[in-house]
Amino acid sequence: MNKKFLFGIFASVLFASACTTPTYYQAYKAVPTSENFKTSDNALVFENDECQIFYNFWGEGGNAGFTFFNKTDKLITVHKDRCFFVLNGAAFDYFQNRTYTSTAGVATSYGYGTAQRASNLYSPTVRTATAASGTSSSFSVERAETSELYIPAKSAKSLSEFTISDGLYRDCDLLKYPTRREIQPRTFTADSSPYVFENRLTYSIEGKSSEIDLTHKFYVSEITNYPSSMFINYRTESFCDEVLSVRSVFYTAFAPNKFYYKYTTTSAGLGKH
Repeated sequence: MNKKFLFGIFASVLFASACTTPTYYQAYKAVPTSENFKTSDNALVFENDECQIFYNFWGEGGNAGFTFFNKTDKLITVHKDRCFFVLNGAAFDYFQNRTYTSTAGVATSYGYGTAQRASNLYSPTVRTATAASGTSSSFSVERAETSELYIPAKSAKSLSEFTISDGLYRDCDLLKYPTRREIQPRTFTADSSPYVFENRLTYSIEGKSSEIDLTHKFYVSEITNYPSSMFINYRTESFCDEVLSVRSVFYTAFAPNKFYYKYTTTSAGLGKH
């Protein structure tokens, strides 16, 4: 093979590598302030006689939402207008009195006797019948947000509205762009933590006049910066003992009580910290 051609390929690879902006991840570890939680592989779990409430913060920015499982044989109502997410003392309403609009569309073709239809995920499929080929129609449906979340017996619903962090936390004891050997977590107590957050929930059970109030409080106990090579990896998946050819991404730091913020040397700016 032509040596000049090989050199050109090698130079192109080096140039592409040089132009790639290094990516880093800031990982946060959160812990509850009470001992009423159990930890499973995929969730932090609170449980009482009426319900189980599951938290999984994992995701960019941290998912502060939860899944509420009704253990009883009665209908449970979560009163969203009396549920709040509180971050560092600032309260945010779960009920925001919004109006949702969804649009469904349909296209029908009679070529070779085959009908093709399309609709979005949130609306029922609409079928139109017309003699003309290539016709289409659509409509919109408005739905007002309700202030109450109804959860039937022995079933669950999720409520998710807020993230915990939307920016890079900086600290003089935390290197912004660490190498593998420089990775060092910054730890906090409940009093010194830069992120203290909680969910305040109110629910009632069908047939009972009294309401139940719950407060689930957490704080970030640890923040660590990683280069992407230490934070993400790849693995080959299998199904029914068959190895799939496509590799999937997995996060080496994954845990239900952790979340992350992704940044680059360009987005985070100059400076070591």
